[in-house]
This record gives sequence, C-alpha cells and structure tokens, in this order.
Amino acid sequence: MITIFLLSLCGMMLHGSETREFTIRSFADKSSIYIGDHIRYTIEITFPPHARLRRQGPGTGIGKFEIVDYIVHEPFISNGIARERMEYIITSYETGDYKIPAAEAVLIISNREYPITAAPIRITVQSLSGNRVSEEDMFGNEPQALPKGEIARRYIITGIALTIIILLTIAGFAYKIKRARETAKFIPAHVEAENALASLRSEGLFAKQDYRGLYYRLSFIFRRFLERIHGVPCTTMTTSQIIEAFAQKNDPGIDFFRNFFSYADRVKFASEVPSNEQTQQFFKIIDRFVSEERLRYMAVLAEKKGIK
Repeated sequence: MITIFLLSLCGMMLHGSETREFTIRSFADKSSIYIGDHIRYTIEITFPPHARLRRQGPGTGIGKFEIVDYIVHEPFISNGIARERMEYIITSYETGDYKIPAAEAVLIISNREYPITAAPIRITVQSLSGNRVSEEDMFGNEPQALPKGEIARRYIITGIALTIIILLTIAGFAYKIKRARETAKFIPAHVEAENALASLRSEGLFAKQDYRGLYYRLSFIFRRFLERIHGVPCTTMTTSQIIEAFAQKNDPGIDFFRNFFSYADRVKFASEVPSNEQTQQFFKIIDRFVSEERLRYMAVLAEKKGIK
C-alpha cells in the first residue's frame, strides 16, 4: 500500500515538473491604433518535447480583426524544452474597443490533458475627427441668422472640403492596401520546404544523436508542406487524424504518410533509435514530394504567362 502511494506521488511530482515547462504567452506591439494600421500579434508556447500539444490552428482566435499576413515559425528544442512561435499581422477598419481572445493550448501527457490560456489583449481602434463646434458664442448667446447667400456659400465650401477629405481617405486606404500587398512576402510552399530541409540537413542532428530533435523538425516541415498545398491543417492534427483525412481524399501518398508519421512518433515519443538508412530514405522521398510541387507550381506560372 505504501509502495503504491509513493509511486502515485512520484507520478504526480513528475507530471507537475513537466507541466511547469508548459507555458503560453501572447502579446501585441500596440494597444491603440488608427483604422487600417497594422498590429503584430505573437503567440509563444513552450512544452516538454515528448508530450503532445493541441493548440489553435493558424489564423484562428483573432476575434474581429482581419489577418493581413501570418507566419508559423519552425519549432525548435532548447535546453530540453520545445518552443513554438506564431506571428500575425492584423488590422481593423472599424473603430471601437476590441479584444483578441485568450490564446489556448492543451498539453497531453499519458492521455491526461492540461489546458492553459494566455490573457486576452484589448485593442482600441480610433479614427481622427475634428472638435465639435459650439452653437453658442463665448457669452452663451445664440448666433444671429446668416444671410441666405452666406449660408449657401458655407454649404458649398463644406461640401468641397468633405469631398476632398473623402477622396484623400480613399486614396490613403488604397495606398496602404497596395503597400501591404507589396510588402507581404509570399514564399511558395516548395521553396519554404526546400529551405527548411536544407537548414535541417546542415545541422547534422543525426550525427549528434539528437534523434528526437531531428524527427520533430522533419515531421513539422512535412506537415507544414502538406498543409499549404492541400489545405489540411496538418500542423494541428494528430497522426491518426492526418491519415484519416488523406485516406478520405484517396491521396496516392497515403502509405508513405502512414509509415513516416508513425515512425516519427515512435522516435519522438517512445525514444526509438532510428537507422541512418531509413532516415535518409525519408529525406529522399520528402524531397521528391517537394520537387513534384515545384514542377506543378512552375507549370501554373507558365500557363498564366501564356494567358496574359
């Protein structure tokens, strides 16, 4: 009986130390903006690398704000703690006090769930407006009636001024939208994957025997690639959910997906030691998927140029 109690106590202490490594933090670079201005909203999560993480999908949980652009940074492990970071460029074209909802995530250890949330963020969106002109003079006397000609002249001047302001406002919005589109750097899925794979290879994690870090990164790179070209939120799904989703699509790569993601899970969560031959084979097949997407992308570009 005492042995069972001690084992339970040790398990609780172990899970407690692991959940202390589980944090979520969200922040914005501005708390007040004018309509159309950009806000950089960031979510950072840290958690034990052997645990499973369920978090919000990219582009969700932003409230009433519009997403201009976003990037999901490649996760990494530092000092035995996994770290993830997502950044959004958001804006609003309506004035008022708004709230970015609390960012949420769930840590799963031994089929037990540990939810955690970050505090919501309040943002004020305002518009420039002139001061209201009093209808009384400084002594509290109401103004005398103006001649009809003067009233008409003032209406005309006010109308012209309002027209100029509206045109300048529209021109300002058009310029901001144009600049946002020009500055938003679009990176094709195959280019993003090629760069990430090259960076991963250069770090030599297999030679360093950092097998968990290697397969954590390789699995995320491939999940992110599939998410972008197929529209399936693979970065927020479990392996079984990914297999089910692509099985329903009758995807020809389903056998490889099942083999690779299951193997990666065993390395990440069960500390299985992978073989170098198998690892290089995975890299080779993923390279082939990326190359096929590059050819498809180039063909689409060529077709668009031909139409023009």
